[in-house]
Amino acid sequence: MYQFTLFLLCPVTLLKEGLCFDKEKDSFIARSEDFVVQKPELSFLYPAFHERASDIHSLLYRTKKRESELDKLSETLFGISLPFGEKEQKQQFSALVQDVLKKDCTFENIRALQENLQGLKEQGKEEEKEQILSKSTVKKLFRGRRRRRRGTRKLFRPV
Repeated sequence: MYQFTLFLLCPVTLLKEGLCFDKEKDSFIARSEDFVVQKPELSFLYPAFHERASDIHSLLYRTKKRESELDKLSETLFGISLPFGEKEQKQQFSALVQDVLKKDCTFENIRALQENLQGLKEQGKEEEKEQILSKSTVKKLFRGRRRRRRGTRKLFRPV
């Protein structure tokens, strides 16, 4: 049996007075002001469910929009910070590539870096291990590309 706790944070809005249709009476009736629960903005499932078993060392979360309040809430409730969203990851990766390549930020270098990253991704799939991309890893991938490129130039230089 899988026992879990589901936490939903739902906004509540006030409906204005108006008319609504009552199916049971098959007629329109006056509606007074009332509070309505909206769809969840944020939800957590603890413990997470992995490989057909509960995992007490992790939780699943879903958010409609990534906001700074969400980070504060997760740090307050669980003592952890949540992983970055897609937009933040893109921005950080772009800044990382610009920082590593600096003046060498050409189309050829970016394409070569992309090929090296693809190879790293495939290597991770073979090893069934998640690859973590750090600044030093990107530097190593770029240096490897520059060495190969320099070596190739030496092979094709006219004598």
